[in-house]
Parts: sequence; structure tokens; C-alpha cells
Amino acid sequence: MPDIYGDLAGFKSWADDRGRVYPVTSGADDQISAALVRATDYVDGRYRGRWRGIKADADQSLAWPRAKVRDEDGYLLPGDAVPVRVEYAAYEATLRFLAGDDLQPDLERGGAVTKTRDKAGPVETETEYSASAPARAAITAIDDLLAGLIRGGNAQWLERA
Repeated sequence: MPDIYGDLAGFKSWADDRGRVYPVTSGADDQISAALVRATDYVDGRYRGRWRGIKADADQSLAWPRAKVRDEDGYLLPGDAVPVRVEYAAYEATLRFLAGDDLQPDLERGGAVTKTRDKAGPVETETEYSASAPARAAITAIDDLLAGLIRGGNAQWLERA
């Protein structure tokens, strides 16, 4: 099995504890496992360059486990384990892939919509986005889970070697 954050049993337990629905028909475990691989790819790619600390091993294929990581409360995390919040973020992304959401879409011209207008008789619909709006939707459930593990917050920790 490829490297992934979490596992099938962990996903099911996480989803069940939260009352989330996932496939249970014949072949569902293979479908969930494939979505978990895609979710891991999404989490690793979306937050690449923003993770705190450094990879525990330069040759590892995924961003986690990481060394020298302090969470938002200042606790030094073990350098040989994947934080449960990273697994939960992958599980959240897994549910979205299973629901048919494409978290890694190809974006036409960067995905920025400058203006769209539809008119049918007296009814009109118009969409216009700010020039500074991001091209991709923010998935706050995943962002919130990972907030203490990525750079960009106000809390900064300095440590002597």
C-alpha cells in the first residue's frame, strides 16, 4: 500500500464518531482506500512549504513525520509520528473525494472569474469576483485542523540548537 496518512479502520472510526456517511457496499473499502491516497496527496501538496519543522528523514515520500515541530501551544511533537490532526485532515479530504468533490481541479486561466452574465427574459444572473480572490475554495474544516502545524500564525518559537 502506498504511503498514506491514517488507514481504513481509522477513517471509518473517525467518520462513525462524527456521524459522517461513507460507502459500505461491495467494493467500498477499495473505493475508500483510493480516496484516502488522493486525500493524502491533497494534504501533502496543498500545505507543502507551509509545514512547521523539517522532514524526519530526507528520503521519506510524505511530509510527515517531521522533526523540530512545536504546535500552537509550544509543545514539541514527537519526530517519529504523524499527528492525529494530519490524519483527521486526510479523512476529511477523503470524505470529500468520496462525495465526488475534486479538491485538485485543473483551473482554467488560474480559476479567476472576472465576470459571468446570464439573461433569460427579465431575469439576470451576474457573477464577478475580486481580482485578489483565490482561485481555489478554502476548505476551512481542513485548514482549521492543520492550523497549529503550519506556518503563518502569530505564535513563533525560537529555540537554540
